[in-house]
Amino acid sequence: MRKKVTIEVDIDTEKPGTTGMQGNLATPNLIKIEVRKDAGSFPHDTPEGSLAHELGHAIATIFNLPEFRDDPRTSTNRDTLRYRMYGPDSDMAQRVYNHEKLAWDFARVMLPGMDQREVEDSLRDYRRDIKTGGDR
Repeated sequence: MRKKVTIEVDIDTEKPGTTGMQGNLATPNLIKIEVRKDAGSFPHDTPEGSLAHELGHAIATIFNLPEFRDDPRTSTNRDTLRYRMYGPDSDMAQRVYNHEKLAWDFARVMLPGMDQREVEDSLRDYRRDIKTGGDR
């Protein structure tokens, strides 16, 4: 296998907005990560932890790992339209959780001393979605 991928990172914790990773089928060799003000939306969040988490998603995307492929939020998944229109059912929520957990597992490797409360704060909402079928 040979892949050449550019990861563009924009960190601006003063700018409002959502931290996240963007990749799309039109530019498969470019992944953009933005770390924004919401990187502190939970009490234990840090910009470093948020970036490591998004880099975990990037790794899953680059290697097309099963957790990435199965996530209904990804543009190549068969459930993407249904997820965006109606929100997750319990099965979709479980697949979203699996992808989020994998990204946090990668983040823990990148930042071994990170506060585990940051991980737990984030995963708690995804676990709740599994129980409630996405209804909050």
